[in-house]
Amino acid sequence: MSHSSQAFPNHTAEAFDALFAVTIDGLLIFDSGGDCQAANPAACDLFQVSSDQLIGRDRQDILNSLEDRGLTEHPNLQDHIGEGWLRRKDGTICYIDYHTHVNFLEQYDLVILRDITLQKQTSEPNLATSQENLQSLFELSPFGIILNSLDGQFLEANPAVLTLTGYSLEELKTLTYWDLTPLDYAEEEAQHLDSLQRIGRYGPYRKEYIHKQGYRIPVELTGVLITGTDGQPYIWSIITDISQRLEAERALEESHIRLQLALDAANIGTWDWNPQTGVITFDPLMKAMLGYESHELENRIEEWESRLHPDDLPSINQKLDAHFQGQTHTYQSEHRTRCKDGSYKWTLDRGRIVDYNKEGQPIRFLGIYQDIDERKTNELVLRRVTKQLQKAQEFAHLGYWSLDIATQTLTWSDEVFYIFGLTPEMGEPDFEEHLKIYDPEQRSFILERVTEAQQGTPQNFDSHFRLPNNETRYVNIRIEAEWQNQEPVRVFGIIIDITDRHTEAALRASEEKLRSLFELSPLGITLNQIDGNFIEANAAFCTMLGYSLAELSELCSKDLTAANYEEFEVQKLQDLQTNGRYGPYQKEYLHKNGHRIPVEISGAQVGNSQDYVWSIIMDIRERKQAEAQLQQLLNNSQAKSQELQQAYRELQEAQVQLIQSEKMSSLGQLVAGIAHEINNPISFIYGNLEPASNYVQDLLALIRLYKTQTQDDIPEVVNLSQTIDLEFIEEDFPKIIQSMKMGASRIQDIVTSLRTFSRLDEADCKAVDLHLNLESTLILLQNRLNGRGGTPEIRVVKQYGDLPPITCYIGLLNQVFINLLSNAIDAIEAKQKQNRSPKYQGLITITTATTATAEVLITIADNGKGMTANEQSRLFNPFFTTKPIGQGTGMGLPISYQIITQNHSGVLRFQSQPGVGSEFTIQIPMAIPNGSAVHKHSAAS
Repeated sequence: MSHSSQAFPNHTAEAFDALFAVTIDGLLIFDSGGDCQAANPAACDLFQVSSDQLIGRDRQDILNSLEDRGLTEHPNLQDHIGEGWLRRKDGTICYIDYHTHVNFLEQYDLVILRDITLQKQTSEPNLATSQENLQSLFELSPFGIILNSLDGQFLEANPAVLTLTGYSLEELKTLTYWDLTPLDYAEEEAQHLDSLQRIGRYGPYRKEYIHKQGYRIPVELTGVLITGTDGQPYIWSIITDISQRLEAERALEESHIRLQLALDAANIGTWDWNPQTGVITFDPLMKAMLGYESHELENRIEEWESRLHPDDLPSINQKLDAHFQGQTHTYQSEHRTRCKDGSYKWTLDRGRIVDYNKEGQPIRFLGIYQDIDERKTNELVLRRVTKQLQKAQEFAHLGYWSLDIATQTLTWSDEVFYIFGLTPEMGEPDFEEHLKIYDPEQRSFILERVTEAQQGTPQNFDSHFRLPNNETRYVNIRIEAEWQNQEPVRVFGIIIDITDRHTEAALRASEEKLRSLFELSPLGITLNQIDGNFIEANAAFCTMLGYSLAELSELCSKDLTAANYEEFEVQKLQDLQTNGRYGPYQKEYLHKNGHRIPVEISGAQVGNSQDYVWSIIMDIRERKQAEAQLQQLLNNSQAKSQELQQAYRELQEAQVQLIQSEKMSSLGQLVAGIAHEINNPISFIYGNLEPASNYVQDLLALIRLYKTQTQDDIPEVVNLSQTIDLEFIEEDFPKIIQSMKMGASRIQDIVTSLRTFSRLDEADCKAVDLHLNLESTLILLQNRLNGRGGTPEIRVVKQYGDLPPITCYIGLLNQVFINLLSNAIDAIEAKQKQNRSPKYQGLITITTATTATAEVLITIADNGKGMTANEQSRLFNPFFTTKPIGQGTGMGLPISYQIITQNHSGVLRFQSQPGVGSEFTIQIPMAIPNGSAVHKHSAAS
C-alpha cells in the first residue's frame, strides 16, 4: 500500500491509490503539523524530484519554491486559488495553477498543482479549437456516450445513443436510465450503482436497454463517477451495442457443437496440456480408446508418458522438442500406447501450441488423438507382402522400370541394374544410351514395342543383349502406358531375366523358388484355366475356404461364387480377355460350410496362348467389419444430430412464444392503466363542458341586455370593450366551447379503443364483436394513417359483412390485427418513398365475411410495394424480415401464424405481387369447442 492510502485508513485504498497515481494534476497531502505525507507522480514531475524527496518535508519549505506571494506569505494554509511559477532543476520555468483545500479530510490538507505552461504558450483560439475537437469527438463517436445525474436523469447524450435507443435528445432528457432498463435488471443495476459510489466506476458489464419501439437492445456499459463544477456528482458512461457480438458468440457456440459432433463421429479424441504445470486433460473418448473409464486416468502428463512404448519414446520426445523450438508448425507422431489390458495400440497424436505466457513459455498445447491400430496393422501386412514380393522379384530376376514420355527420363529398380550388369550407384542412363545396350538388330524392334505401348497396346516380348564380359543374357519385357486426360504420360513395365530358362536345371530351381513363395504367402494364390477350373491353389487359399487341394481340383471358380455375382464375373472375364488382367475388385466366395467370405482379387493371364489365370486373393472380413462399425457410428451420429436440431428448433419456438406472451401481457396492462388514468380527468372535463357552455351563454345575454338598457356610454367600459374586442369574443367563445366538446369526445373514443386493445393478455375464450376490435386497432394506428407523422394520408376502405359474435381469444387476435395492419402501412410508406408521383395514394382494404362452413374470413389488402418470390418463401420464418435493419424483429408474422393455426385451428394465407401489393386472409371457425385440443393447448399457454 502506498503512502497515500496509509494516510487514509478509513477510505478504500485501492480506488484512492489508482486515482492518486493516474491523475495528471500534482497532488500534495499534508498532515495537521504541516509535514508532507504523500506526493503523486505528477507532483514529482513538476518539482523534478522523487516522492521520497518530498514526503516528510515541511509545507512552507516545499511551497516557498513557488513564486506567488498569496501562497507563501501565510504560515497557515488557507483555501486559496491562484497562479504561480517555479524554476525547476533543469532551469526551465513551469507555470502552475494551484488550488488549496484545508481539511479536505479530517486532519489532512490538500494542495492541487496543475502545469499550465502549455496553456500560457498557446493562444485562446487554440483552446477553442481543442474544445471543438472534443465536441466533434463526442458527436462522431461510434460508441454511445451519456451524462447522467446520480439519480439517473439523462443530461447529455451523443448521436450514437440517440440512434441506439430511438429517442431524440429532448425526449431522453425527460427520462432516467431506470426508464430504459428492464425490471429484471433492477437488482443487478443497483449493485453496479453501489460499486460506482464505492470505487468511483463500474463496468464493463452487460445489460439490455428498452428501445423507444419497445424491443430490447443488448449493450455493454462502462462508467465513471465525476464531480461537476457545481460540486455535484455525475456519471459519464460509454455504451456499446453488442448485438452483433452476441450473434457471433452464438455462432461460435454452434460451430463448437458441430466440431464436437464431427470429432465424435470420426472417433477422434482431444487433449489439452499445460507444459508448465504438467496438467493434461483427456476427453472421455480418448480414455475409452485405451479401455479406461473417464475417472480412471489422472490429468497428469506422467500418466500419458508412462503408457508409451519404450521404443517409440525417443522419437516422440524428438518431435516434441522440435515443435517447442519452433522448428515445426504442428507436432505429429504415430506411436504405440499401452491399453488397460496390457496390449499396445497404434495411435496418432497431432497438436499445436496455441498460447504463451509473458515470458514466452508455452502454457497451452491442444491436440487430437486417433486410433490408427487397424491402418498400421494393414500397413505392416502390406510391408511384409511387399518384402515377400521383392524377395520373389530377386528370386525370379524381375525388375521394374518406367519412362517419362515428356522428359525421356528412365527410372529403374535395383534388379534392373543387376540384370544389365550394372550397379544402382551408377545411375540410370537416358533412353538413347539404354537402347545401345541391346544388340543392333534388337534396337529398332524394342523402339517399335515402346511406341505401340504408348499408343495403348500392352506389350509382352523377349529380347537379348550382351554383357561387358560377352555373356548373352535373355530377358522378357512387358510394357504398358499410363494415361492422364486421354494422353500417355508414362510407360512402365517389368523386365525378367529368363536366361536360366535355357537350362532344365535352372528352370527347376526357379520353379522351386516360386513354389516356396506360392506356399508360404499369407495371401491366397490360385492358378485356373480360362474357364475357371482350379489347377493350383496354395495353403492360404485352401484354409480360407475350407477345401483341400483335391476337392478344389474338382471345382471351378463359378462353383465358389455367390449367384448374385454371376453378371459381375462375366464382366471381369471380359476385362481379362481384353486387357490380360483384372482387379483388384471385391466379391464373395462361398465357404465349404456355406457362409460367405468377402475377398479382394487381382489376376492376370499367363501362358503362351494366354489360357491360364494367376489370381491373388485377400481375405477382407476384418476390413469389412471395421467398415460396417464405422458406418454404424456415422449413422448413429447423424441420427443424434437430427434429433438435436429438431429439439433446438422446438426450444427456439417455445422461447419465442414465451417472450412474446410476456411482452404482450405487459403491454396490455400498460395500455389498460393509461386508458384508466386518462378516462377519469377527461370524464370530469366532458361532464362540465355543458354547464360551462350554459354559463357563457347567460353571461353573453347579460352583456347584450346591459348594452341595450344603458343609454349613455361609459368611457371606461367602452375602452375596455375595444381593448378586449368584445364583439369577437361574443362570436368566438361559443366556438371554443364547441371545439372543446369535440376534442373531449375524440379522447373518449381513443380511451375506449385503448380499453378494448388492452385485452391482449386475456387468456379466456369468449364471444366478441370482431368489427369493434378492428375499429379499435385502426384508432390506435390513426396517427400513421392520417398523415400526421409526416407521410401522405393512407385511405382505409372497410367492407364489413354481417358477422355474429365470434368465440375466440380476442387478445391474441388483436395482436394479429395490429401486426398485419402495421405491415401494410410499412409496405405503403416504402412504396411512397420509391414512388414520388402525386397520383399514388396508399390504400388499405379490410373485408369481413362468413362462409357456408361456419367460418369467418378477414382480409387485409394493401397497394404497397409487395414482396418478391424469395421473400414470400421465407415470410413465416422466425427472425426473417423484409424491413431495413433496426425497423423489424422478424417475429410479427411467425407469431401471428401460430396464433391463427395453433390457437384457433385456422388458416393464415397470403398473396403478393412486387410493385402491386399484398393481401393476407385470416380464416377461423366461428367458435372453438371447449374440449378441443386447440382449446386445451391455448389454455395451457
